[in-house]
Amino acid sequence: MSPTQRSAHRGRRRIGALLAAGLIAGAGVAATTSLSPVQAAEGDTVQILSFNDYHGHVEDDTAGTIDGSFEGPAAGGGEYLSAKLAELRDPTDSFTVAAGDLIGGSPFFSGRFHDEPSVESLNEMGLDFSGIGNHEFDEGIAELIRMQEGGCHPDDGCYFPMDPYAGAEFQWLAANVDGSATTEPGLDTAFEAAIPPYTIETADNGEKIAFIG
Repeated sequence: MSPTQRSAHRGRRRIGALLAAGLIAGAGVAATTSLSPVQAAEGDTVQILSFNDYHGHVEDDTAGTIDGSFEGPAAGGGEYLSAKLAELRDPTDSFTVAAGDLIGGSPFFSGRFHDEPSVESLNEMGLDFSGIGNHEFDEGIAELIRMQEGGCHPDDGCYFPMDPYAGAEFQWLAANVDGSATTEPGLDTAFEAAIPPYTIETADNGEKIAFIG
């Protein structure tokens, strides 16, 4: 997804926020920086909605309950996750982020189509950014780039030739992966171009918000 497309996607929600920290997505741990923290003024806040390990569980019969018990009301799958995000999301100052393993290790419905349904469902949920988990690499670096940027599968082709897979509207981020382990010429630079280590967003008040993968 190009910077223009990402800007248009994020522009669907007004962001009136101040965040003086980097968000680490991927390892799920907090980080410290050498930057001096900025004290937010009262009322200057940003909402962060976060999840991880989606693993292509698009269908609503996915295991999971509201209260965590075996007997609780069903709450697994993309339909429930989407509804919960919509319920919690502040329309004026919210980012939705994930910590990786959104694809790979998936049930048949998404896995059969190389996790295109997983990404397309996350697009509809309004995901903004995600770190890279180990399962993002299940089909290799080239396939992860295709997941981000779109296009037909190299072996299976386009499942819907008149409406080919368009890629992720959210941006994967990977600060601890540089693609240099691959032996395929040019694939390392292609990975770095498609999956940046971080992104810096600008709030309406001009303050910077950093998301680090």
